[in-house]
Amino acid sequence: MATQTRRIIAFITPLVIAVAAIAAPLPPPVAPYDSNPDHVWNRLHRAIFARTAGDGTQVGHDALDPLLYGESKFLRSGDSHKVLLDTLDEFLASAPERQINDPLKSAILQRDLWAVFDWAQRGNPYKSDRDPGNRALMAPLAKAIRRLALSAEQRAGLPDALAQAVASQQFPSSYDPEKPHQPFLPDDLLSPTGPWVALAEGDTFAAKTHVVDFRGRTAFDVFLNLPGGRKATINYLAALREAKNPLVNIPPTATDNRTLVRLSPDLPEPPKGTRFAILRRTLLIDGDGTIRSTPVVESLQIRVFRDRPRAATRGGPNVIPDPGEQDRFEFVRSRAKLFASDAGGLRAIIAGEQEMPSPLFRAHLFDPLEFPERDGQPPSAPPTHDVLNQCVACHPGGPLQTFQSLNRFPAYPGATLPRLAAIESNIFETDAAAVVAWKTQQEDWKALAELMKK
Repeated sequence: MATQTRRIIAFITPLVIAVAAIAAPLPPPVAPYDSNPDHVWNRLHRAIFARTAGDGTQVGHDALDPLLYGESKFLRSGDSHKVLLDTLDEFLASAPERQINDPLKSAILQRDLWAVFDWAQRGNPYKSDRDPGNRALMAPLAKAIRRLALSAEQRAGLPDALAQAVASQQFPSSYDPEKPHQPFLPDDLLSPTGPWVALAEGDTFAAKTHVVDFRGRTAFDVFLNLPGGRKATINYLAALREAKNPLVNIPPTATDNRTLVRLSPDLPEPPKGTRFAILRRTLLIDGDGTIRSTPVVESLQIRVFRDRPRAATRGGPNVIPDPGEQDRFEFVRSRAKLFASDAGGLRAIIAGEQEMPSPLFRAHLFDPLEFPERDGQPPSAPPTHDVLNQCVACHPGGPLQTFQSLNRFPAYPGATLPRLAAIESNIFETDAAAVVAWKTQQEDWKALAELMKK
């Protein structure tokens, strides 16, 4: 009798689960731009951002960047490709600049479409010819980007996101070493006389890797803050520039016959308590096809070197071991919060929060939602990683070693130490100008600029 009962339960259980899944209400469609979920702006957003994992989970709807990887089939072919093209056609035919009279929403949608254009222009790196699906997307994307351009007056009215976030008092303004998971938002980050010193490398930008990986669509402002305050930080930068022999050779070994150079062990090490920050801001394209700076913040990452390390963690599957030397904090833009004028659109990443691998940073090629897991099938659930713990992957070790604007080594002989100095003029305009100068020399920009003229 017990055996028969178990068989009945085993037969019925999948049916019960299936019926429950059918009866369960579907989540409401993502609608950041208008209260009507079927508004063409909302459908265009979903066409770009909404991805579905093998278990039916939808991800990416409020991601900072669309989940588009080097080898993604998504948007290049199939239903997703057709939906995007049809929605773009409808969007362009509906006088988009009059559909929603909100410069901030226009700015964010233009920014997102620009990311898709650059991805489409670059194509799949493993294909020698430009994918036909990519080519079909480029012209309508360029037209939409141009139609969403803001006037100078509209750009001037965009919110100062960081000032709004600080004024909201939703986050403490100071770091508490006893609360390593409590996000803090410094209220003096942009003070010209404060302890945070914005950095530039000559007439170019300090965050080379970030700018290049994100293809120059966003400005990245790098800040350094030594425990002694602004004067101590500026004196430290001067000491680095005045170092006589900042680099030393790494001789060939049995396994590596190259001669390389690295930072000299005699270079002064920033003290414990040193803090690093990198602020990512939106750039926009105006009606004349010129790239402009804005105060709209996309993210803020802060790393603090503790005076006393925390207990190290061993890590685990897809988790990077944490030596406990740094506390990490991150704020990212949420469209819902931004459009509601809530804290400048910024939300704090909480400890342990998971996200999909970045499709743009560090040039991830394979699409984790399409990459076969077993039997040729895509993964059953969205593969994610710990957001804050990823900082340790690129910034391991002590303060000098993790200072990637300075420490781009090992390198080949002939490399020089970056000459970092404080930005004493307008931080936003200085860094953005260097990013724009780089971007306008790239093939993806030249292609977009040409198509926007048509």
